Amino acid sequence: MLTADQRQRRAKVASLTARASKSPDDPGLKSELDEARRDYYAEAIASYVQRIAAQAPPFTAEQRQRLAVLLSGGDAA
Repeated sequence: MLTADQRQRRAKVASLTARASKSPDDPGLKSELDEARRDYYAEAIASYVQRIAAQAPPFTAEQRQRLAVLLSGGDAA
């Protein structure tokens, strides 16, 4: 279930996507859309991680480190 903040962010992405489809050559609009998408996905991921972590037993230091690497854009393979 989406939070109110997630619904608001999703609506902003939808609105900007519609505007961008009518003005595909507007770099400012593309930048704003990219930022809105980034914010939406960051919020969605944070919410998901929070729900899953609340259900899980405590992580080991190694597991926390691996998750931190993944979230920072590294390869934790």
